[in-house]
Amino acid sequence: PEGASQSSQFILYEDDGSSNDYLTNRFASTLITCEPAAQTITLKIAPIRGDFDGKPKRRHWKLQAHLTAKPAGVNLDGKPVAWQYDATKAVLRLDWKAATAKASEVRIRRASDASMHE
Repeated sequence: PEGASQSSQFILYEDDGSSNDYLTNRFASTLITCEPAAQTITLKIAPIRGDFDGKPKRRHWKLQAHLTAKPAGVNLDGKPVAWQYDATKAVLRLDWKAATAKASEVRIRRASDASMHE
């Protein structure tokens, strides 16, 4: 996301993986967006939509973001959260578990954003 100037999005598509039930709309999708700004990068994960046998109720998310500098902080759903930054690889890592029926938001505060420091 570092250096990006436009929002991007991805749709995570899921079905049971073994039947043709997707042909009768038995599948689910999750919209994931990334919104870069001058002082922040915001990743939004929408609630899952749709249904199929075996649809997950919870998910373990693993975010890896390539950044040019260690961030000032990271918030998950508006609260500070533990994260790791590998300066050698310039990668931020964040793991969390969440209900798929609820939205999640990760806000990465760039190091130059003194107004949002914890």
